[in-house]
Amino acid sequence: MECWLQPFSIEPEEPLEYLETVPLGPWVQKLPPAQRRPFVAEVWRRANTTTIDYVRLNITAHRA
Repeated sequence: MECWLQPFSIEPEEPLEYLETVPLGPWVQKLPPAQRRPFVAEVWRRANTTTIDYVRLNITAHRA
């Protein structure tokens, strides 16, 4: 098995949609539907940037 971290930056055309589905997806899904977009919008407001930076964890597994 191999594991490595990969820094990743993106400037999405639709930042709220991107945040809601990719990096915040698991947390957003736990919220009631009426609270999802306000939550994502507040995260984006506090980020105060046009670039979303995060680190991906990549894992590959091989059969022995």
